[in-house]
Amino acid sequence: MPQLEQVEFFISQLFWLGVFFVILFTVLTYITLPKIRAFLNQRDDFVKSHISKQDELIKKAESIIENYEAKLTEAKNQASQIINDAKDKALKESEDLIKATDCSAASPTATAIKPSSNETSGSELFLIAFKKAKCS
Repeated sequence: MPQLEQVEFFISQLFWLGVFFVILFTVLTYITLPKIRAFLNQRDDFVKSHISKQDELIKKAESIIENYEAKLTEAKNQASQIINDAKDKALKESEDLIKATDCSAASPTATAIKPSSNETSGSELFLIAFKKAKCS
C-alpha cells in the first residue's frame, strides 16, 4: 500500500499530531475548563439558594395554612355556639310566651266560669285551678 510506505511523511505527521495535542490540551485545561467549571459552580450555588428559599416558603405556607385552619375551626365553634345560644334563647322565649298565653287565657276563663254555674264540671275547675297555679 502506497500510503504506509511513506515513512518520512508519517514521522512528520506524528510530530504535528503531538504538537497540536499539547496545544489543544493546554488550551482546554487552562482556559476552557476553568470557565466551564466556574459556570457550573455558579449554577450550583444558584440552584442551592433557590432550594433553600423554596424550603423557607414551604414552611411559611404550611404555618399560614395551620393558622388558617385553626381560625376556621375557631370560627366554626363560635358559629355553632351562637346558633345554640340563639336556639336556647328562642326556646326560652317561646316557653315564656306559651306560659304567658296560657296564663292570660286562664284568667278570663276563671272569672267567666264561676263555681256555682251548673255547666262547669269538676275537671274543668281542676284545669282552671292548675293553670292559675302554674301562672303564679
